[in-house]
Amino acid sequence: MGTAKRYKLEHALQKHQVLSHWEEVIAAFFQDATGQTKPLDFKNGTLTVACLSKELAYEIKLLTHRLLSAINDLLGAFVVRAIRVEC
Repeated sequence: MGTAKRYKLEHALQKHQVLSHWEEVIAAFFQDATGQTKPLDFKNGTLTVACLSKELAYEIKLLTHRLLSAINDLLGAFVVRAIRVEC
């Protein structure tokens, strides 16, 4: 398999893993966050998350470093470098 194809598969797998682990990570930090956030995209190391509450979005921004650490620990590699929150 060519390098480009392999890279696309690896990127697609990383994106799937990042998006699927978000709920687990956010629930570990905020008990009432389930259903209030949704991972939208993962591109160039940035996880984009939609949030229904400005207050929760602010708290996510405050805990960004801890959230990044938690999700990267689950993934076993430093994959997610930033979290962007949209309200």
